[in-house]
Amino acid sequence: MTPELPPARRKAAGKFHHGDLPGALLAAASALIAERRSAEFSLREVAERVGVSHTAAYRHFASKRDLLAELACRGFQRLHREMVADRAGSATPEAALRVMGMNYVSFALAEPGAYRIMFHVDLCATGAHPALEKAAYDGFAEMVSVIAEGQAARQFRQDRRPDELATALWSAQHGYTSLLLDGQIAEGELPPGIPGFDIAPPADRALMVQMMLAGLKTPGS
Repeated sequence: MTPELPPARRKAAGKFHHGDLPGALLAAASALIAERRSAEFSLREVAERVGVSHTAAYRHFASKRDLLAELACRGFQRLHREMVADRAGSATPEAALRVMGMNYVSFALAEPGAYRIMFHVDLCATGAHPALEKAAYDGFAEMVSVIAEGQAARQFRQDRRPDELATALWSAQHGYTSLLLDGQIAEGELPPGIPGFDIAPPADRALMVQMMLAGLKTPGS
């Protein structure tokens, strides 16, 4: 029979035993980003939150940048999978884009830490994380493909390339989502009064998506 360790020894003995340490570190980093609305923390702090030493964390991620790049990469991969599923379950390109737009916001609200770091300009600008760059492009390419399909069916305007229209759509939904995450706008019921510095202006996700899709129509139609 193994003798029971004192509490302090039990904690130390179990400190480095974790079923999925990389996943736990990524989850902790995501939580920190969501709480602070920034990535201003160290890899040591992430390790402490998980309950392991910083040397254990460095066995899986050479730097905090590598940790954040992996977090962003997984976020883009999840978003892309959801976009593919949205498209498969929609009868028309317009319906697919409508569902994609609604669920894009839902994804960000469910994964605020991952979402914030996914668009961290320093991560994709260095060229040091090709998997992240591919994952980021895949979601955009999915939207481009849907728009091209709609243009081929004469459902969308023909005077712009699919990638130009996709950039406009993505920019609009990203702007709405970022404002929502930062509390600059608010969905749902608001207290009575005129929106001001102490009350976020009301936001309607369905209206945002409707206006986005209206821009895909042929001008004058």
